[in-house]
Amino acid sequence: MTFFSSNHFLSKFRPFLFGFVLVAVGLSRPAATAEVEPISLAYDVSIKGIRVSTIDLKIDLKPQGYDATLETDTVGLVGWFFDEAISSSASGAFINGKPRAAHYHLEDSKGSRTKLIDVDWSGREVRTRRSYTLDSKRASAIRKVLKPDMFDPISTTLSHALEAENISCKGKRRVYDGKEVFDLEFKFLQADTFGAGDAGVYRGPSFVCQVAYKPVAGQSKRKLERIAKNPIRYRVWFAQVYAQSLGRKLTLPVAATGKIKGYDAVIVTRAIAIDGKPSTGNSR
Repeated sequence: MTFFSSNHFLSKFRPFLFGFVLVAVGLSRPAATAEVEPISLAYDVSIKGIRVSTIDLKIDLKPQGYDATLETDTVGLVGWFFDEAISSSASGAFINGKPRAAHYHLEDSKGSRTKLIDVDWSGREVRTRRSYTLDSKRASAIRKVLKPDMFDPISTTLSHALEAENISCKGKRRVYDGKEVFDLEFKFLQADTFGAGDAGVYRGPSFVCQVAYKPVAGQSKRKLERIAKNPIRYRVWFAQVYAQSLGRKLTLPVAATGKIKGYDAVIVTRAIAIDGKPSTGNSR
């Protein structure tokens, strides 16, 4: 998913990824008794039944803080025409039981070209470094709304989940990813179940949420007005997967649907591992 050019394939998928993966991190509450809680999630993205991209998310939650990496890549025929990959990482600390972002890094590669973003929260102000020049009007718009307590996607959702664990599919979250500020609005839709005939590795009960992506700053005025009139919405299925080593359940995304460049897209789980052990949701 490219974050920098509307001509790239993965750029059209950007809101879809945020709406899906943000909550993957945010709904997993760190265990007070476990020194490290490793979580690994792998997903396939398909359009019209053809696999076009993969998402791999790895998270280490610890009592003192968190580290996470997210990788997205084009595959198959799409990979022949759109050689793109995105790698991002986030880290932070738990202060008085609440996450505080420390660092966010993103690498966006298309062929031999790579663009970088680094965001740092160690000082009084949020510091952003980019390997490219952001349009002056967009950069100014970001500065006007950016606040020190406005964190990266991972840290933002962790904070919301720890403060309001039982209303994770409600409300709005404001996010800063180094390129733009945007809101994600969540709404509970219904309960559902994954059976033997469904795609992905997860089997069992789930619940469905609507996730709406609304850019605030960093996008063109035309795009802001267009999306304000017609918000980009996705449906995400979440499920509780039992972690044997922790003696509790984690709420994780197991599927999603939405549109990419006007086409119906589907995300399903290729693999789930909790504490290094594969899981399908059937263990307990």
